[in-house]
Amino acid sequence: MSGGGIRLIPIKNEDVVKVVVVDPSLIVPGDIIVYKQFETHITIHRVIHRHQEQLASGNKYTFKTKGDNNDYIDTYEIHPAQILGKVIKKI
Repeated sequence: MSGGGIRLIPIKNEDVVKVVVVDPSLIVPGDIIVYKQFETHITIHRVIHRHQEQLASGNKYTFKTKGDNNDYIDTYEIHPAQILGKVIKKI
């Protein structure tokens, strides 16, 4: 179940999805996010873990993801500045 109460079935490479801009603090495990992995590479993966660190300047978030069609968890962390939006439905 995603944070917005919408359960999304796995996303495939050829799927078309609707994406909305969302505050990274509202992203939870199970949500599918769209992010810039490299300057020219956009990725759509499911959040499997959210790490929250409380700092004097506010909360800091990082996310671990996994592609629905991958057998492995991504080795890198996603930072809020990389996130372009959250998938809300398959079209």
